[in-house]
Amino acid sequence: MKKISNGSIRYFKKWPHPFQFIEYYLILVFEKAPTMTTTQAKVCLACGKAVRGRIDKKFCDDYCRNHYNNQLKAVETNFVRNIMNALRKNRLILQQILGDKMITKTNLERLTGKGFQFKYHTNIYDNKKGKLYYYCFEYGYLPIDKNHFLIVKRKVDSW
Repeated sequence: MKKISNGSIRYFKKWPHPFQFIEYYLILVFEKAPTMTTTQAKVCLACGKAVRGRIDKKFCDDYCRNHYNNQLKAVETNFVRNIMNALRKNRLILQQILGDKMITKTNLERLTGKGFQFKYHTNIYDNKKGKLYYYCFEYGYLPIDKNHFLIVKRKVDSW
């Protein structure tokens, strides 16, 4: 067996005995293993405390890691949460106005007075006559004119 050295990587012309391979592997790993020196003191990304342990460690504990990652996603999560809350509120308003009926008319003041936000809807249905129904889940509305709307409920099984 002949060992050829090329920097820190060792090549073999033929496979060595398994114990020799393990010995060379351990030498390679432990000779070149990065260690954290006192000049490379790392600080936790979440709280700023000193981090002890592996060189690639970024947080002092699980709480800091979770807190940091939750803060990164907070803006995106809040954006989606706000839209979902608006959609739920729109659905609830349409449900309250419609009651037990399948179709009813209402005016703009009644919808806006309850806090309905027209820019949030889940889908748009274009009927055969070319009229657009705006739906918040299974409840929808059709603008009749500027101030009047037709409120409808889609049958759940017809989706």
